[in-house]
Amino acid sequence: MSVVAYRRRGALRASVGAEITRIRTGRGLLVAASACPLIAAITTVGPLQSVPPAALQADPEAWRLLSTATVGAGPALVLGFLSLAGDHRHRGLGAEVAATGRRDVVLAGRVLVALAAGLVVGVVAAAAALAALVLWYAAVGASTAVLLPGGWLPMAGGVLASGLAAVVGLALAVLGRCRTWVLVLALLWYFVGEAVLPGPLPDVARWTPGGAVTALGTSVTPWGLDFGAGLALLAGWTAFALVLARSSLTRWELRP
Repeated sequence: MSVVAYRRRGALRASVGAEITRIRTGRGLLVAASACPLIAAITTVGPLQSVPPAALQADPEAWRLLSTATVGAGPALVLGFLSLAGDHRHRGLGAEVAATGRRDVVLAGRVLVALAAGLVVGVVAAAAALAALVLWYAAVGASTAVLLPGGWLPMAGGVLASGLAAVVGLALAVLGRCRTWVLVLALLWYFVGEAVLPGPLPDVARWTPGGAVTALGTSVTPWGLDFGAGLALLAGWTAFALVLARSSLTRWELRP
């Protein structure tokens, strides 16, 4: 986008518009949103194969089964990371900073669009988890009324977790210079490391990003982190990642 366009439209608005165009013309959002229904269906219905219908009907906290709505966080993290890959390779950030002279505004535009894209992925994941659970209940002859009291909470948590995860992915891309191994390590930590950590170190696991996502999905974790604390913790991790990303943007990286 030209310097004149940035001056006419405003730096932040122009940066957001340019990033939206990149998201729309790319395939990252489509792939991430397409993967969520399958992942959500498998993680939601899989554990219920051996559960008797009577047990499903009698469980007053069956709505906690919708904690799988947070599965969108993984694809959203990848989406946020890959959203900057082309910019880093073709010096897109450098061109925008040269046009605006305002590095923070350009980065803010990327963050806003990544957050919005992550929220879209979260909505798809939450809707898929709900649909899979409702269909399973209908198939086994159980009433879905038990899902109504608190089902909205883990679904909302899943949407928020995905939105913030996309921003964390963007920050990791800046910190890691869009190197693939950085994304691989982040995914290994999130899916493997944080799954093992609660066993030997539960006091540490409660304060990790994965612990925060778990709190958003279940409302109360085994180690006592509730929904509000989980949201605050994940927002804190996101802000911390953005601060590090902002400080890592050197003039060499942002040259046009």
